[in-house]
Amino acid sequence: MSARTAIVTSPATASHAGGPHIPPGTASRIAEALGADLRIADLYDDVGGPVYHLMASHDLSEINEVVTALRDTEGPVLELACGSGRLTLPLLLAGHQVTGVDTSASLLAALAAQVGRLPARRAADRLTVLRQDMLTLDLDTRFEAALLGITTIGLVPPEWRPGFLRGVYRHLLPGGRFLLTVHTPDIPPGEEEINTFVIDDAVVTLIGYVEPDLTGRHVAALSIARGAAPLLVTSFVHLVTPEQLTSELVAAGFEIESTGTVRDHLGRPTEGNTLVIARRPS
Repeated sequence: MSARTAIVTSPATASHAGGPHIPPGTASRIAEALGADLRIADLYDDVGGPVYHLMASHDLSEINEVVTALRDTEGPVLELACGSGRLTLPLLLAGHQVTGVDTSASLLAALAAQVGRLPARRAADRLTVLRQDMLTLDLDTRFEAALLGITTIGLVPPEWRPGFLRGVYRHLLPGGRFLLTVHTPDIPPGEEEINTFVIDDAVVTLIGYVEPDLTGRHVAALSIARGAAPLLVTSFVHLVTPEQLTSELVAAGFEIESTGTVRDHLGRPTEGNTLVIARRPS
C-alpha cells in the first residue's frame, strides 16, 4: 500500500528519551500514540541496523549498473558505507577485491556472516573490512575504483561534501573512477510518502518526508515483527541534485564520465535515482 499526504504539523516529539530525532508528521504521531511501548533508534546504529539490513537485502536496484560499470576493473575497489553488503556481495561474486568501510558494527557483522556463505571460491579472502568514518578516511592504499551506494551521499552534510570528495579523489589511482548514486525524491516539499512492505516475518512501514525548503528528507521506518516490540528507526538525508553533485565533483578535480538513470532488477527505471561516474584524470 502506498500513500502521499500533506503534513499537518502536530506538537511533535523531537526526541525519545534523548534518542534519535523523530521526523514530523506520521512518524511523530506514531511515537506519540505508542509512547513507552515504542523503541526508537537511528537507522544505522546497532538497534536500527537490522531493520536497514532487512530492507537493503531486498533492494536489487543499482546492482546491475555498478557490476557492469566495474566489469573491466582489475584493481582494488573501495566501497564507502558498505553496510551489510548489498553491493559488496555482488562485487565479490564478480571477482573483485573490495575494501569495505562503514561505522556500523551490526551491519559489518551481517556482512561478514553473508560473505562466509558465498559460493564463490575464496570470496572472503578478497574482502577487507574497516570500521571507520568515510568522512575522515586516510588509507595508504590507492584504488582503481571507489563506490558510494544509492542515496548515501545525502548522509554527508553539505559543508563536508567538498572535503569528502577531495578525500575520495586522493584514494584513487590516476584514471580511477568514482561511482555514486544520487536520489532526487519526487515528493513535493512539505509532504510525505508512505509505503508498507511485508519482509520476511516483519511488516515495515517506510515514511519519507521532504523539508519545505528542499534541504533534506526525513526517513523513518516502523518495524512490527513477531515477538518484538514496535521499533521506529530514523535518519535524515541531505538533498543534492545530480547537477549540483557533478559541479562539486569537477571542483574536487574529477572529470565526469557519465550520468544515467538507475534501473531495477527487471530493467525498469527507478524514480529519481541517477548514477554518476566520475574519473580522476590520468
